[in-house]
Amino acid sequence: MVLRQRKNHGVSCGVDLLVSMLVRYPELATVGFEPSQQSLCFTFLLTGGLEDKEFARARESINASLQVYHQLVGNEQVEVDLSALPFGGLLVFEMRRDVDSLCQEEVSLLVELVRGHFGERLIVEDSGGYGEDEMILQEELIEEMLADLRDSGQEKDLIAIREEGRVMVFNK
Repeated sequence: MVLRQRKNHGVSCGVDLLVSMLVRYPELATVGFEPSQQSLCFTFLLTGGLEDKEFARARESINASLQVYHQLVGNEQVEVDLSALPFGGLLVFEMRRDVDSLCQEEVSLLVELVRGHFGERLIVEDSGGYGEDEMILQEELIEEMLADLRDSGQEKDLIAIREEGRVMVFNK
């Protein structure tokens, strides 16, 4: 039997990954894939502004936590590119991370670190009451799709946006 790879497997893989991440992590407002940098961009929305000192503390703490995590799992040290931009009465908090060494556990850690730093200021959409089994399944799928994305040669810039209980994916 001959198996053929779908022509748009890379795009499909990228779309599925972004959708799964938004389904699993209601804290994420958007997730984008940038093939030119082989990176994912995670966007969180916060109420209110963010002082420079508070942003510097969050950046240092998140990067330090990631260094400890990578030491524990025996990986090379990485840094996450963090930025914050005011948008109306909200703050857009972005994290960029290369996909070459990213794993699902690290995505969970990143989300928990943001939740821990910003608490009630973090805008979290109602997840629809997914059970523990569904969450574990989504995490397993995310891990598999991250590996597929690294191997797929995905060339399209994609962004997935959460809006009113729906997830939409667009080419940038």
